[in-house]
Amino acid sequence: MANLRNFVVSQYYAAPSDVQTLGHQFFNAMDRDGNGSVDYTEFKNFLVSEGFEYYAGRNLFMSLDGDKNRGLDFWEIMTLYYIIKSKKPFCVKCDIFLRDAYSVCNDCGGGPYYFCNDCYQCHLQEPSFSVQPTSNPLMSETPNVNAMPMASSPNYEMDAVNGSTSVCSKPFCTCFCNEP
Repeated sequence: MANLRNFVVSQYYAAPSDVQTLGHQFFNAMDRDGNGSVDYTEFKNFLVSEGFEYYAGRNLFMSLDGDKNRGLDFWEIMTLYYIIKSKKPFCVKCDIFLRDAYSVCNDCGGGPYYFCNDCYQCHLQEPSFSVQPTSNPLMSETPNVNAMPMASSPNYEMDAVNGSTSVCSKPFCTCFCNEP
């Protein structure tokens, strides 16, 4: 998360002063007690009240809390703001924020489902999941575009990690690994 935070800091300083003011207003709206730090209760209550329940999980809060002081400072909240605005997903299995390359399954009922590499490897082991090699191993380096539909079939997604295409044929699979 440190690299993302550094990116956010540079974007903040490059932004016009009115945009920087909006950043402070966002932080102040979340910091209900005005102590300069947003605790988990403030974090969750604010996100739920603003319609961002998807981002209100404790795992994201803990990931954002770089100094592990159980409170988010201004830069950690600005990183959250970037995450919300960029609409980056979380792994459907382990609920971690997908900062880097990730995989997508669109054929499972209710999808798309987003996977970190570890959970994707587990998903590949499901008996109904097939992997087709591709001769077009393009990988996106754009942070929010890590899976590209293949031109030959709209149901195939490119795995940005290993360059293969895959499709899950199970009609309503849970996309979860079997727990030990």
